[in-house]
Amino acid sequence: MLFVLLNAAVLWLTASAEFSRERQAYRGEPFSPQRLLALAGAAGCVAFVLAAETGKLLLMMRRLGERVSLRAALETAALGRYYDCVTPSGAGGQPFQIWYLRAGGYSAGAAAAMPLLGFFTRQAGLVILTLGVFALGRGAVDSAGIRVAAYFGAAGYT
Repeated sequence: MLFVLLNAAVLWLTASAEFSRERQAYRGEPFSPQRLLALAGAAGCVAFVLAAETGKLLLMMRRLGERVSLRAALETAALGRYYDCVTPSGAGGQPFQIWYLRAGGYSAGAAAAMPLLGFFTRQAGLVILTLGVFALGRGAVDSAGIRVAAYFGAAGYT
């Protein structure tokens, strides 16, 4: 119930800010070249993530000795990202991927191993990326508070 109330409050605040008279004056042209370029960039990022996730699943299918199916890998990747986005804390992607792979005829061990291994490799990659950014970008942020928050967030993520 708290989750529903929190979502309703966020939607109301966002809508009231977006549709205010002051905001209307600054909107500009809806289909400007900059906005279309940003939209194309966002679509490209989504396509890249799905391609990388599909490739990762294909490699795991091959390594686990399961049948390799581009369609199953792409659908599993897309549905997993969808359920990560619509469930609280992004907790729905891997369970749904396990169920989907199992329903698609993959063995129980492989169906469980692929999404879980994918999750752990993504976590490890993000931790390595974060450590690299911290090491290379020391002077990029002048605020000590932001740096402390970033270090705390990175420590909590691992």
